[in-house]
Amino acid sequence: MLIGTVSFSGARLVPFASIFIENAVGDLVVCDAKIDTGFTESLGLPDRYIDVLGLDAIDTDVVTLANNEEQRIEAYSANVVWGLERRSVRVHRVGTMPLIGMSLLQGHVLTIDARVGGAVEIEPATQSIA
Repeated sequence: MLIGTVSFSGARLVPFASIFIENAVGDLVVCDAKIDTGFTESLGLPDRYIDVLGLDAIDTDVVTLANNEEQRIEAYSANVVWGLERRSVRVHRVGTMPLIGMSLLQGHVLTIDARVGGAVEIEPATQSIA
């Protein structure tokens, strides 16, 4: 299970969780990332994280932003420790805050105690909800 907390950012409650990302030499770097259910990809990282991790661009993707504008952004590959497993994920260069998206959350249950300091829990789903 991954655990995080809810913080107050600007005028909003924002759920965060820590994720471990492997850098270019194989060391794990901890990153506190915002959980963004509107972000359909796996992981979004700003320039400073991509540079510190030493990630190399592997592709350019066309993505649709919240305002329906399409934009070309660089894509990278990185290994993350997700729960108890190491996974290779596609990373997109985004904004100013690291983001955990829905593709990384797929197959998991996200529980948020929506108050400042509230717990954020991410655990594998045990059965499908239909």
